[in-house]
Amino acid sequence: MRRSSDADRLRAIQDLEGAISAKQPELSATRARRDADARLVQERERAVRQVDQQIAGLHATRHRTESSVYLNGKALDRGTLRLGNYAVDFSGWRGSVSAPLASIVSVELGSSNLPSRAGIPIIGRFWPGKPRARRTVIATVTGPGGTGARLMVLADLENGSDWATAIADRQARLGDVAAQQSELVARRAEAGGLVAGAAERRNISQADLRAVEQGIAVLRGQKSKLEDQQRQLDAARRKQVEQVRTVGKQKVKRQ
Repeated sequence: MRRSSDADRLRAIQDLEGAISAKQPELSATRARRDADARLVQERERAVRQVDQQIAGLHATRHRTESSVYLNGKALDRGTLRLGNYAVDFSGWRGSVSAPLASIVSVELGSSNLPSRAGIPIIGRFWPGKPRARRTVIATVTGPGGTGARLMVLADLENGSDWATAIADRQARLGDVAAQQSELVARRAEAGGLVAGAAERRNISQADLRAVEQGIAVLRGQKSKLEDQQRQLDAARRKQVEQVRTVGKQKVKRQ
């Protein structure tokens, strides 16, 4: 009866080993499909990032930069004047100001005679440097709806007329920039949809892989349980044999 049970158990272990081996091709194929779908998601996401970088580039592009002094009432602030695709921006020691190109209704030129370090905190006050004759750009900027006009006065420029020409040129190109951005936004939406579709396929293949892995894990668990049972029985039998031998040896000594 014991030999029959052992034989049945060993046969069951072999059958389980065969079932596990038989599932390996399915496991490999399912894993390969999941890996391919995951790579596709990465490629689609990379395409989205590229479009995002192009959109960010439209906003980050600077066509002209120069050191300048921003006149805010009676206060002077030295910093950097930048001309981009959408706005004229100034950032200085005391803050920043921006004027959308679409809101600039006029640009006039003037002159300035400021010290070279004017607008720099502390240094501009105690060591201002020598005054120098330069140009000033005076931009009239309207608020939302064309109301609330304000002046943006930027002095100490090397060539104000070049700035006025560059601002007018970028204003003329606003339509082209808007069309370029619209195209990029449409491409971004399309690329995002491709990412979503690829991610859905990856999730499905991941679920398929998990199901196969779980099936194999169940078989391995059953096999391991039977192997543990067999080891325990074999150990108990060896112990029983040793006990019998020990008793036999003790009897021999007593005789």
